[in-house]
Amino acid sequence: MANNKLHFETLQLHVGQEQADPATDARAVPIYATTSYVFRDSQHAADRFGLRDAGNIYGRLTNSTQDVFEKRIAALEGGVAALATASGAAAITYTIQALAKAGENIVASKTIYGGTYNLLAHTLPLYGITTKFADPEDESSFEAAIDENTKALYIETLGNPNSNAIDIEKIANIAHKHNIPLALYVLSNTVLILLYIRQLNSLAVTELLSAALSLTAAISTGRSPDAIRGYQSLIQATTA
Repeated sequence: MANNKLHFETLQLHVGQEQADPATDARAVPIYATTSYVFRDSQHAADRFGLRDAGNIYGRLTNSTQDVFEKRIAALEGGVAALATASGAAAITYTIQALAKAGENIVASKTIYGGTYNLLAHTLPLYGITTKFADPEDESSFEAAIDENTKALYIETLGNPNSNAIDIEKIANIAHKHNIPLALYVLSNTVLILLYIRQLNSLAVTELLSAALSLTAAISTGRSPDAIRGYQSLIQATTA
């Protein structure tokens, strides 16, 4: 399916499941409640675990239902691929760890969700990744905080809990101007629907999707192939 030729509404319904379920002809995406998969023989298993053969390996790595979700969100975001996680904190942690290593830093808005602030200010420094906080009301403060070890700028579409709106385009221009590796900023979006921020191209985005009944899913969508490879390497390492 040529996603770039489809309208947003069509992408919501069909990406990831362009054909009906081959086993049942079901139109809706089946829910695969499994943790494990069958291999034809030992070589098949070796090829799967060695990533020489694309396919399901184990539930914490891949799931067919989750795969449709990831492809659909990536298409709605205009991204290369996406990685779904069980919580917003996991999505943010994976994203930062995929971008920065010990001795490197990110620059973040100082008006962000408290849990994220604690992650950046207190937890990640234990692993050598530091954060410099900038004033979302003064975009120049982001630029002033950037140095040769800065790997990303981190902002929220609407600051939590202040609901302050930041000039996303200006932050994006600053990131590109300074040629930050991956030319990237990370955007956390808890409130706005995807359609409203889809026009912000060529940037990796961390999406926090609040579902009904206070259930939370989270997904990191990468518009850079390098970012996606970072996500993949990280999740393979952390789930081994």
